[in-house]
Amino acid sequence: MDEKYALLEKFLRNGMDVSKFRFQVPEDKMQLFDMYGEYLIGLNNGERNLETSYDMDNNIIILIDGVEFCTFEITYDYETLLCHTRHDLENPDLLFVLTTFFLTLKELSAMINQISSMFTSLSKDASKPKHMPKSGKYKSLPLSVQNSMNKIKKLQKSILAENKKFKPAKKKE
Repeated sequence: MDEKYALLEKFLRNGMDVSKFRFQVPEDKMQLFDMYGEYLIGLNNGERNLETSYDMDNNIIILIDGVEFCTFEITYDYETLLCHTRHDLENPDLLFVLTTFFLTLKELSAMINQISSMFTSLSKDASKPKHMPKSGKYKSLPLSVQNSMNKIKKLQKSILAENKKFKPAKKKE
């Protein structure tokens, strides 16, 4: 638990580098703050009277019982996340608010990594040479999909060939 407090204390003193998210415009940070607000309210489970609002620089303000509790700011260069508060880590509400923000950043990182992996996979598949089917119907599909479709076609032909072997005997009249 001491490691967690040390990390949070360091964050409160120095902020956190968020340059890896490559925020570029105020809307980028507002989307992060909106995501955080949703997580904050969701994880709160009605335990605290929480509200969020924005200041004139689009930084998020956390209110508890209608009183400003803290403000999360992303600097003008979009490189650093800061938290401004009068409270210290002895306050369980501050621990909750900070921990929820860290969870939000972790979730955002996971989503970005997943999307990045998907695009990498798609670009690798798209760069592979494509098998040109005779009909040309499927030429725009990735090679892996074309191969699967060809296997299905072969199985269908095989099943049809087997079915022809078992034609019903003609009835004598």
